[in-house]
Amino acid sequence: MPRFIFTILVAWAAQASGNVANASLRSPVESENGSRKLSYEPIANYIPQSKVTDHNAIDLDQMHLEEQLDKETASGFMDAKAIYREGGNSKSIALVNLLEDLPIDIPANEKFLAFAEDGDEINLTLYKNAEKGTKQLHLRYDTSTVQEYYNQCRIGGLQEKDMVTTGCVKGFANAKYKKNGGLYRYSYSITSGNYNARNLQYISKEAESKMLDCPKCPYKDALMFSKYYGQADYGDEWIMAAFDGKQTTFSNGNADFSNWAYSGRAECIKKGTVYMNVFMFVLREFEHGLDYCEDEDYDEAVSSWDKGVAYYTGSQEKENGMGKGYLLYDLADKRSANFKTCGLNGDQMTSKSQVNHEFLTLAKIGQALVVGGKCKEARKTKEAIADIMYVPLVQGTLRYAYKLSNARVEREEGEGAVFAAAVLPRIHAANPESAKIIYDNMRVGSKSTNFKAVKGAFESVYKNMNINCDQVGSIIENNGNYIQGGAPCQAAYEKRGDDEGVKDGSTVVLGAVLGSVSGVLFIGSVFAILFINHRRKQGPVLEPCQDDGDIGDRTID
Repeated sequence: MPRFIFTILVAWAAQASGNVANASLRSPVESENGSRKLSYEPIANYIPQSKVTDHNAIDLDQMHLEEQLDKETASGFMDAKAIYREGGNSKSIALVNLLEDLPIDIPANEKFLAFAEDGDEINLTLYKNAEKGTKQLHLRYDTSTVQEYYNQCRIGGLQEKDMVTTGCVKGFANAKYKKNGGLYRYSYSITSGNYNARNLQYISKEAESKMLDCPKCPYKDALMFSKYYGQADYGDEWIMAAFDGKQTTFSNGNADFSNWAYSGRAECIKKGTVYMNVFMFVLREFEHGLDYCEDEDYDEAVSSWDKGVAYYTGSQEKENGMGKGYLLYDLADKRSANFKTCGLNGDQMTSKSQVNHEFLTLAKIGQALVVGGKCKEARKTKEAIADIMYVPLVQGTLRYAYKLSNARVEREEGEGAVFAAAVLPRIHAANPESAKIIYDNMRVGSKSTNFKAVKGAFESVYKNMNINCDQVGSIIENNGNYIQGGAPCQAAYEKRGDDEGVKDGSTVVLGAVLGSVSGVLFIGSVFAILFINHRRKQGPVLEPCQDDGDIGDRTID
C-alpha cells in the first residue's frame, strides 16, 4: 500500500471516529476524564501526558553508582552502596524539625511554601500525614516540567561534589501552610535532613507490595520471577550479595560472590540494578496504568504509563533519544550493534536499535489506548512491550557466553552471570531444562561455558517468548560477518507482528487507536495486516544516529 494512501486512511479513520487517541501521541490533551493542560518535554521522542521528570531522573543514581563502582576499591563500593540504598536524584524530601508542636492535623498532599537560602520560593507537598502535636514534617519538593531543572535539591547518598543544594529549603526558617496561611518555625540540616524516598534499592524492595500483593496483583512477569527465585526482592538480594561478597539464598539460580574480587562483583551490581530492578519496575508501571484504566481513572492510567517509559529510558537519553544513557534503552542500543539488529528493520550494524524503535512505537500506541479507555487493547500492547524487552537480555547472555567460551576473565564472567540472572526466570517458565543449561554455563563460579549449548537453549524457547531469530540476530565480527557457528537461527514459525501478531490482538489494537468500536470491528479487520506490514516500512520513531561510531565504541561492557 502506498504510504500516502495509508496516511490518508489513518487520518480518515481517526476523524470519523472522533477519537482523540491519535492526537494524543503528539501533545497533551484535555479530556472528559481529567485535564492535562501542560506541555511536557519529550522522552526519546515519546511525548508524556504527565509530569514524570522526577522518575526520569532515576538514571542519575545509576550514573553516580557506576562512577563509584568503576574505582574497584573498598571505598568506591561503600559509596556506591550508599547511592544504591539512599539515592539522591528522585523523590527528594526535606525532614524538618518544628520548634513547637504542630497545632492541627494536616493530611498528606497538602501544599506548603518555604524559601531557599537565596530567598527563592520553594513549593512543597506534605509527604506523610502530620498529626497534631508532632514536631516533624516530611515535605516533598515539587518538581519542574523542565528536565534540566526538575529539582534543585538532590542529596541522598551522593558524594558532596555531586549534590545539588541551591534549591533546598533554608536550614532555619518558616514553612507556610498554604491552606490557612499558618507559619511553622523549623530547623534542620541541609545535608542530613534531606532524603530520597525513591532509589534503586526501593524499586526492588517494593516489589512484593506493588507487584504481588496489590489489589489487582500479582502481575505476570513479577510472579514469574518471584516463583523462580523464591522471593519478591530477588534483585536486591543479588545486588547486596555482590556488594558484600556473599552468597544468595534463592530457590533457584543462586550466586556465590565470595571468591570474586571487585571487577566481577561490580559488573553484577551495576547491571543488576538496571536489568533486574529497573526492568521489572518498568513493567510494573505499565501494569499499574492498566489497573487505573480498568477503574476508568484515565489521568492516573496515562501517568503510570508515562512513568514506565521514563524508567525504561532515563533523562540522559535526552528529548530526541540520542544521548548516552544508563538504563534499558541504552542496553538495547549497545547489544543491537553487537548483533546487527540496529535500525527500523533490525538489519544494520549501527544507528539505534530495532528494539527501541519497537518499544517507542508500542509505547505511543499504548498511551493512546489508555487515554481512550481501550484497556483490553492496551494490555495486548503491554504484553508486546514485555516480549521485546527480553531481547537485549538474551543478546547480552549470548555475547558473554561466546566470550567466555574462548577465555575466562572475571569481569566478563560477572557480565555473563548477571545477564543470565536477569532472563533465567523467563526461560524457566518456558522450559526448565533450557534454563538449567543456561544457568550451568553462565552462573557465578562456572568453570566453563559452551556457547553452542547456551545458544541452542535460548533458541528452543524463542517461540514461547514471542520473539524470533531475526529480532535476536547473532554476534558479528568487526567486518560485519557472523562469528563461526553463530549465524542467526532459522525459525520454523512466523515473525511476531505478522500472522502470529494478528492472532495476539494486533487487529484490535490498531482499531482502538484509529477509532471507536466500529473502528475496531471494521478498520481493524480490514487493514490490520496492511498496517502491521507497513510498520516495518514506515519512517523511524527515532532519527538515525549521527554519531554511529559512538555506539560501537560503547559495546565493551
